[in-house]
Amino acid sequence: MVGLLPSPANAIRPDIIQTLTALADIAHDISVAESSRSLLLQQSSLLRANNALAQLRQHTGSMIKLPDARLLELVVGKWQRLVTVMGGLVGDLSRKLPLLKNPYTIGTPVRGEDFIGRDDILRYITDELLAGTKQCPSIVLYGHRRMGKTSILKNLSSRLKSTNIKVVDFNMQILGHVSSTNELLYALAKQLQRSLDDPNLTAGLTVDRAAFMEQNPYFALDNYFQSLEKSISVHANNYRFVVAVDEFEKIEQKIINQQLSADLLEFLRGLTQTYCWFSMVFAGLHTIEEMCFDYWNPFFTSIPIRVSFLEDKAVEQLILQAGDIAYDSSVIPKVIELTNGQPYLVQLIGYTLIRFFNLNKLRKVIKAGEYPVFNADDLETLIQSSEFYSIGNAYFQGVWLQAHHGQPPGQTNILQALAGEQKSKEQLIASVSLSVETICEALDTLQLHDVIQCKQGYYSYTVELMCRWVRATHPID
Repeated sequence: MVGLLPSPANAIRPDIIQTLTALADIAHDISVAESSRSLLLQQSSLLRANNALAQLRQHTGSMIKLPDARLLELVVGKWQRLVTVMGGLVGDLSRKLPLLKNPYTIGTPVRGEDFIGRDDILRYITDELLAGTKQCPSIVLYGHRRMGKTSILKNLSSRLKSTNIKVVDFNMQILGHVSSTNELLYALAKQLQRSLDDPNLTAGLTVDRAAFMEQNPYFALDNYFQSLEKSISVHANNYRFVVAVDEFEKIEQKIINQQLSADLLEFLRGLTQTYCWFSMVFAGLHTIEEMCFDYWNPFFTSIPIRVSFLEDKAVEQLILQAGDIAYDSSVIPKVIELTNGQPYLVQLIGYTLIRFFNLNKLRKVIKAGEYPVFNADDLETLIQSSEFYSIGNAYFQGVWLQAHHGQPPGQTNILQALAGEQKSKEQLIASVSLSVETICEALDTLQLHDVIQCKQGYYSYTVELMCRWVRATHPID
């Protein structure tokens, strides 16, 4: 409409042209409010339209002569009533503020459409390794903490829902209370039994608890597998199971503590080799990957898949999933610089940005009738706040404690030394009170675990936010 109007400078009645132009802008705001799914955007657009109509009504009464003034006043009045009907009482907008919806996920696995990135890993597992007709060896997902390994496991089912492959969740965090091999294998059989949604498969198929708890649990599980295989061959040809084992390091620790048998992993590998319809996907820290390359370890024949940092494009998608707000062009590069694509920290920044906005900027934005926009200053204010590191403390503390308690020793000495600035190996040897051999081993381990990196001979943190946390909480005395 605005493009069809003549310029006020060339018009016989420039005041009328200016009024019609203002009405066109107001109509756009009303249209946005009508079509938007965002309650925040609806309210800010209606408030902006209402304010503009009030100004236009005042302008009409003082600047435009009759009879045009009367006609325009009727139009403005009708539009004001329309805005009131659409938004309720506009005066309540400044008091009943809708909190901005927070689409970001921290601390829990991400599922469905909210799961962004890792499509290459999921495609490799589901389309190449599991979906083929050949027997699939065990798959090992390994990586540092909070890299999204659990989320990958949780999304296998949706990727395989149109196939004959059944994903069985065997979360060791939930089953961490098991204290013997008997209990663990009984729990595995029960999980398989619960996953059977075909009544023909479960007919006559039971899990005998006494056989597991009072007799040899290996024989008991193998007997259950033989019965299940017969049922599958009769009622569900080509039916297959994939057991997803998260938090694998808990199994490893229980073996070290002698709560589980040392030959458990060998037995599980034997199952995957004996029964073509049975596969396992393990997820854990880097120690599980190191086991894959030990010839004498049962995981030697497994396929290791590294889960590391997100690509820049995936980081951008993650940040932009909050449709109610916009980001200044400098924000996403800054997020990439701070996180290096660490998925948990990207989610943490998005989550706390929404909280920051709801607590500090929501009322101002709605009153001004503006669209919410975050800039680099907002981001810097956020990551310097105590709340940000308080919410993310589980991640930062987890990385620190793994380095502190892990082997070789001296890893945290290296992290403290690098918190000030990047250093070469020679500079670290000169500044850290450890042997050259220990420093070299610690550097190799920290790089393997994605905590530090080496570029052009200088070592630095892979994640700037981790560097800031160490600098603030563990400074060198």
